[in-house]
Amino acid sequence: PRARGGTDLGPLRAWAVEVTTDERFDHVVLALIFLSCVALAVDSPLLDPSSALAAAMRAADLILTLAFTAEAGLKVLALGPARYAADAWNVLDVVVLALAYGEMLATAAGAELSGLSAFKAVRAMRALRPLRAVRRLPGLRIVVETLLSCVPDVLSVVSVLALVVLVFALFALTYLKGALHHCAG
Repeated sequence: PRARGGTDLGPLRAWAVEVTTDERFDHVVLALIFLSCVALAVDSPLLDPSSALAAAMRAADLILTLAFTAEAGLKVLALGPARYAADAWNVLDVVVLALAYGEMLATAAGAELSGLSAFKAVRAMRALRPLRAVRRLPGLRIVVETLLSCVPDVLSVVSVLALVVLVFALFALTYLKGALHHCAG
């Protein structure tokens, strides 16, 4: 294969292009995303960390993260770093991977981090993993892009609603002046 400028691609890059453009590659990645969703559904913060299920979940998380890292690496090799980073869905993939590695590092650092709210937020970000399927499923991609395009209109409605609530709150504050300050009971 040749790059856009007409120059020959190296054999490793040519292989990466061949692998990442194969339909079976997308099927394998979708299967990995499905397995990741199943693992997220089975995992619970209430699991005993020393249980066999918790150990299996950690191993599955590591294997899936390494598989997704290999996928991202192949795509970077095939597309080049600039073209890879130009797609917002690829950037989302990298963010999800970075969060997964951050969670693994925090877990490896010790149990004292498990009570931190930042650690809990990182665990909650694992819910972004299914969004990786959006790029590979055109119908789902259209739905997500439509929802994202509606956000400015929804924010406009929310701001008008907030103003209405503010007006009624000021009215109540001004005219009631503590008239309901007592408890009947």
